[in-house]
Amino acid sequence: MSKSEWFGSVLENQQLLELEKAYEIIAAYLGRDNDLTEVDLSNMRDTPRRVAKSFMEMTQTRTQISQKIKDIISTAFPSSKSSGHLPGIITQGPIEVVSLCPHHWLPVKYEIFVSYIPSIEGNVLGLSKLARLCIELGKRPVLQEDLTKDIVDVL
Repeated sequence: MSKSEWFGSVLENQQLLELEKAYEIIAAYLGRDNDLTEVDLSNMRDTPRRVAKSFMEMTQTRTQISQKIKDIISTAFPSSKSSGHLPGIITQGPIEVVSLCPHHWLPVKYEIFVSYIPSIEGNVLGLSKLARLCIELGKRPVLQEDLTKDIVDVL
């Protein structure tokens, strides 16, 4: 493990512990006036950690997203102009993206259709890359309008 990988894992563990503490507060609040049985309590014992881990898996930082987007678009294919054809419209969809509402931080599911016309001298992205692009851009709390704009900006 490199020094930067080690530091990243330490930072990630620290963030996980901080999130876990925050969810412990939320869990205590939700259970404050409930008559919880022993079974209820045992089922919720590790819930703050599970919620914190799932939140970290569902979301990425802007830096992480930017790096993944660069990786995705770094490999493109020559357009069909080289074979004497003009490029046509490329469409992919529906692409299912699960994100978080930035107002309530609850999950939201988007169905995205992406279409673009490659430039004559430009390259084209593979269909799987269009889907990966949308999924990565959705790994943060984002409104549908902002997600749409970000997809357009990348393309």
